[in-house]
Amino acid sequence: MMTGKELVVWRNSLVSGYYEGVAKARGEGKLIVHVTGHMPTELFYAMDLVPVGPEHYAPQICAQGYAQEFCQTVEERGFSPEVCGYSKASLGAMYSGKGPFGGLPEPHVVISCPNMCSIHPQWWDVEGQYYGVPHFLLDAPHANSDPQEHHINYFVSQLKEMVSFLEEKLKLTFSEEKLREVVALSDEANKYYIDILEMMKEKPCPLSFRDLCGHVFPVSVLSGTQTAVDFYAELREFVADRVKKGIGAVENEKYRLAWDNIAIWHDMQLLSHIEGHGASIVYSTYPSGTWGQRLDVDHPFESLARKYLIGWVNRLVKSQIDVYRKKIREYSVDGVIFFVNRGCRPYTAGQYDLAKTIKERLACPALCWKETWLTHGDIPNRRLGG
Repeated sequence: MMTGKELVVWRNSLVSGYYEGVAKARGEGKLIVHVTGHMPTELFYAMDLVPVGPEHYAPQICAQGYAQEFCQTVEERGFSPEVCGYSKASLGAMYSGKGPFGGLPEPHVVISCPNMCSIHPQWWDVEGQYYGVPHFLLDAPHANSDPQEHHINYFVSQLKEMVSFLEEKLKLTFSEEKLREVVALSDEANKYYIDILEMMKEKPCPLSFRDLCGHVFPVSVLSGTQTAVDFYAELREFVADRVKKGIGAVENEKYRLAWDNIAIWHDMQLLSHIEGHGASIVYSTYPSGTWGQRLDVDHPFESLARKYLIGWVNRLVKSQIDVYRKKIREYSVDGVIFFVNRGCRPYTAGQYDLAKTIKERLACPALCWKETWLTHGDIPNRRLGG
């Protein structure tokens, strides 16, 4: 069985291997499609396409110190400072032609979907125009809660329309048999991933939130591959062993917290700081609430539609409160940190209402935290606000 450090090394090698692979893909004659986050990658792998996510690339840009330069590059081209930080970082890489792992390859087509963010179609329009390639908008209904049959039916029709678009533009032939094979792999990886999330309910919590945020890469980018299955099978074994032995990710766990919003990619050390004070982040709306849904091989399109409509920002605040009511109880949460991330408006919208409701109705402490920068020489300082 692998150790936690070995798993992190393996995961990092998957990340670097993926980006090094996509950088070479076009030169090897492979077809590349730029896709938004929380997109049915299974369909692309089933069609032997290389799905590349500029949105997934943005945290790499951030973690490796390119973000400020790339955001300035985009703003100098007339984009507003208020535009999403993910998009500015990624578009800055596009315009500058550089970035981590050598940058992203030029796509043959681009596909956007607004199920996670309303800015995606406009962002992908900019990409499509810059590269001079077709742009397909995969429309998704706002489900508000768990998607109903009419939501599923509509999104299935959109998925099939997207397949027809890819067949026409890229001269491909779609095989539902191949899709079933890919969906089976995706479901197996998701099964292990869900098991891992369930084990994080144990006391002490066996896996750190910081590690989980990194470990979400295979289930989001490599979903539908044997690589993802192998990784989560090993990670599940590691976590199960720690549960059996009563080993926690945080020494002398005192508090169990929930984290609302995406990870603080440019300052992951902050999460270690929180854990250093005896607090485990056991649940999050990002790695715990968005990724990992079971699939049905016999109904691939329908189960893919259900999986990709169940996203945190595709719910109304009322539905989000219902989820928190359940998760606070299941994970024995002592308090919730709301990371007010100005770089991702859809995820941040409603957080103050959520925090107020959680405190008043669920009797659970909640903190709205936003990061501001106070310049003192060359040293940035954090402060709590909100």
